[in-house]
Amino acid sequence: MRQRVLDKVEEARVTVGPMRSDSTYGNNGLFIFGERGLRVIASDGGKWDHVSVSKDEGQMPTWEDMCWVKGLFFREDECVMQLHPPKNRHINHCPNCLHMWRPQKKKIPQPPLNFV
Repeated sequence: MRQRVLDKVEEARVTVGPMRSDSTYGNNGLFIFGERGLRVIASDGGKWDHVSVSKDEGQMPTWEDMCWVKGLFFREDECVMQLHPPKNRHINHCPNCLHMWRPQKKKIPQPPLNFV
């Protein structure tokens, strides 16, 4: 996850209410990007970076939405993943919400370029 919060992210931070945070929280908090209709919750605890992305009106975030958010919260050289866990570990508290994960101490394996 980025070391420094981008200005665009800081401007979108929710600073009132039950999920409020301020700049001392770093990348952690709730962020609303109204111009794109996106709500993002970000955290970097437990040795994992995590970003959840949902859209207004119950729509599913698009690939373009996820790429845009990835660029805000993660460096260009970082690989992040969306997971499809085994059924017995599947938890869905928020339909139409997608997640990006990155372990902080391990490199995510990637297939060879010619496989993609």
